Amino acid sequence: MKSLNYNQPLPQLASQYTCTGCMACLNCCPVQAIQSYEGDDGHRYVKIDSDKCIRCKKCEKVCSLSLKNYGENNIHKSKVYAAWNTDPLERRKSTSGGIFSAVARKVIEDKGVVIGATLDDRVCKHILIRNIEDINIIQGSKYIESSMGEIYKEIEKELENKKVLFSGVGCQCAGILAYFDNHKFKNNLITIDLVCGGVPSKILLDKFYENNPNVKRIVSFRDKDKYQLKVEENKRVIEIKKKNLPLNGFNCDMTNRYSCYNCQFACIHRKTDLTIGDLWNYDVYKEEHEKGISTLIIHSESGKKIIETSSLEYHEINWSDCLKSCRRIACGKSHIFSPRYNLIENSKKMSYDDFVELYCITMKPKNCFLFLFRIYRFILNKFLFFKIDHKINKFLKKNKRENI
Repeated sequence: MKSLNYNQPLPQLASQYTCTGCMACLNCCPVQAIQSYEGDDGHRYVKIDSDKCIRCKKCEKVCSLSLKNYGENNIHKSKVYAAWNTDPLERRKSTSGGIFSAVARKVIEDKGVVIGATLDDRVCKHILIRNIEDINIIQGSKYIESSMGEIYKEIEKELENKKVLFSGVGCQCAGILAYFDNHKFKNNLITIDLVCGGVPSKILLDKFYENNPNVKRIVSFRDKDKYQLKVEENKRVIEIKKKNLPLNGFNCDMTNRYSCYNCQFACIHRKTDLTIGDLWNYDVYKEEHEKGISTLIIHSESGKKIIETSSLEYHEINWSDCLKSCRRIACGKSHIFSPRYNLIENSKKMSYDDFVELYCITMKPKNCFLFLFRIYRFILNKFLFFKIDHKINKFLKKNKRENI
């Protein structure tokens, strides 16, 4: 057997600023030389054990592939729809229009399996389900980083004999597609990515639980288009009405992974089969919004086929109808403000109330310095949104002219 040259450099993986936490590298390592760990900023990263690593570079290849060529802003390669589940119960249980549950039901009815994120006690993780009655476990928005664990291995076991539906945010889908890029049964893989606003730090959850000892678990983050944090407390489900870290900390996006501030996976046409998200434009099918309505983007023939055979009602809409109310579909740019750079230090030194005040933007005028920061942040974000809107309008007009 040829001896290994341990003088060779270790594989080069994504840096702390570009790593998405998809864990494709960890799962493809043939000698388990890669471990995941929680960084001081509350996000999961990976490290290589130099003594175990055989320098095969499989992890480097899959990492590089996962970060490249996920899609483009070409409105002619994908079609966008307003859509909702025709099963009223499934639609009611869903955050918006119930698209995912309809597709998941169809896959399971066809003897396939479904993978999605569940909030199990205080841990968010991807799991595999086989039964229709378990779909509700992986339904609903979860504004927490989901652990991918070894879900890749579970997919690999199933892929040869059945359809596998994977649902996750764009970077997670990119990891899955990179991992199975050359797999001989990759045509059995169906992917749905979710329009994502960024992945917040686990610090938000940890601090919330530490300072709310009576809260056993989070029940939900959303009720249709209303952001509502519901928790189980003393065996009762109650709504936390004041500003809180799990929900408002997410909305203020000052604890996200660094890669989220320049997301490479926010684009109109994507490698996935389907993209789903909220339809925030209330002028489009306005009578359906109260019951729940979604934006559905079809990218592939496989995606089109499964939508046509699922219990969905869907109507094609103009790209401008969804893009102007949801910029994140086409652009993943956002500002990194100083509280993100200082997250680790602030989480250790600040009191809980001060931490909430800063990371939920609740500061009052009496706190002059932080109130000025609030105004500064508002102005800078408005300017960024103006630039993004200008960019979106520009390529919408360009594509319209090319299509005439």
